[in-house]
Amino acid sequence: MLPLGHWRRHLKGLTIRQVARGRADLSDREWELVRCWIPRARRSRHGVCDRAVANAMIWVSGTGRKWSDLPSRYGRRDACYSRFRTLERRGTTEVISDVLSRENQRGQKGGVGPNFIN
Repeated sequence: MLPLGHWRRHLKGLTIRQVARGRADLSDREWELVRCWIPRARRSRHGVCDRAVANAMIWVSGTGRKWSDLPSRYGRRDACYSRFRTLERRGTTEVISDVLSRENQRGQKGGVGPNFIN
C-alpha cells in the first residue's frame, strides 16, 4: 500500500509543491469519516490536534520531507511526530488510509451510503 500522502497526491493529481502548500489536507467530510477511528488521547501539553496530526502525516509522506521540516501550521513538530508514532503503533494510520480509500471508491461510484465500512 502506498503511504497516505503519496496516494492522496496521486488521487488528486497534485504536485509535491501543492502538497507542501497544504492542498492535500483532509476536507471536512474526510475528517468526519476519519476522526472516529483515531483513539482519543489526553491532550499533550503542547495541545496538538488530531486533525493537524493527520494532515501532518499526509504532508510528510506526500512531500518526502522529514518531520523536522514540518510547517508550523500543523503545530509543534515533536508533538505531531510523537502522536503519529502512537497512531502508527496502534495500526491507526492503516485504518485512516483504508477509510479514505473506501470513501474515494464510493465517491467514484456515485455516493456514500451510511454503512460503507463493515
